[in-house]
Amino acid sequence: MKIDLNRVYLRKATIEDALLTYKWGIDPLVRQNSINKNIFSFDSHVQWFEQKIVSPETVYLILMERFPLGQIRFDRYLDGWLISFMIDELFRNNGLGKIIVKEGMNFVGDSIFYAYVMMENVASNKIFESMNYYKMESDIDGTYKYVKK
Repeated sequence: MKIDLNRVYLRKATIEDALLTYKWGIDPLVRQNSINKNIFSFDSHVQWFEQKIVSPETVYLILMERFPLGQIRFDRYLDGWLISFMIDELFRNNGLGKIIVKEGMNFVGDSIFYAYVMMENVASNKIFESMNYYKMESDIDGTYKYVKK
């Protein structure tokens, strides 16, 4: 399906997104590329999701065009925000990863951003490197840590 990159935008996640974000979260590639690889139930996801979307410590956004394409979450971390994102499997390899990170950072505003990326996750590593994030030694095994001020 063709995506018009000029029509892509972010909106805040709502409770109506719980089933969709659960589907995305249990995707095998998403679990493989996640630091926490544990499978979770829909009920536990809904409870967690409800807390995230109302927390002042989290900004949870959905990437849209005519329909949802992916999600990005910013959680308060150290002196800035920790980024976590994913793109729906149907829309990967369209340049949306870089768009969602860039637009998400613009949404959050001027800050310091952090990301932990699994070493094997070539696509996400390329995104942060192409956006001039500083790659540093990570305190989580099997990951790179990225920082942008």
